[in-house]
Amino acid sequence: QNKAQDVKQYDISKPHDTTTKGHETQGRTTAA
Repeated sequence: QNKAQDVKQYDISKPHDTTTKGHETQGRTTAA
């Protein structure tokens, strides 16, 4: 839960990084 929230925040912090965003999004989906 904590990790998923942190990932979401990081994803918003780095919206310009499509590579990181895609990776973080996938991780968030797994965490959720």
